[in-house]
Amino acid sequence: MEKYYVAMRFGTATLVDVREPDFFRGEKKQEYVERAGHITGALNLPASEAYTKLGTFKTKEELETIAARVVGTDKSKEI
Repeated sequence: MEKYYVAMRFGTATLVDVREPDFFRGEKKQEYVERAGHITGALNLPASEAYTKLGTFKTKEELETIAARVVGTDKSKEI
């Protein structure tokens, strides 16, 4: 995602960070990442929650429930 795009929508769009919680909280950091943690205001929804134990995507209904728990149900909001 381009920095300009994020900057122009900061405060109006919901930014979702799909990394695991320990990276989101800044407890772990990849070497290539400048700073640990997340962008202020971002929400955490780990990508791993989208997959079953077999590595396939969960059902549409399950994914909607997971997403609603983190970002809510207002489909008019940009995410």
